[in-house]
Amino acid sequence: MKNTAAPQTLTAPQINDTESYRAANLLIKQFGENAPDHAKQWITEMKLDGDDEGAAFWIRVLKALDLFLSNTTPPNVVRH
Repeated sequence: MKNTAAPQTLTAPQINDTESYRAANLLIKQFGENAPDHAKQWITEMKLDGDDEGAAFWIRVLKALDLFLSNTTPPNVVRH
């Protein structure tokens, strides 16, 4: 019997902000204020490899690092 089912396409898992924040937190724990430099290196490597989704993830991590390492509180954020 011939398989007539449509072929399945694989899609990358969705990465949410929580995962970006976790990665940013780990980078800060490991590299401190130098964490953004490491994220920028990953962005460059991903772009050179043609991995746009990987680069997009590290860009989100870099934005989280900027937020976590800044001394200002964004609007609508309450620190506890």
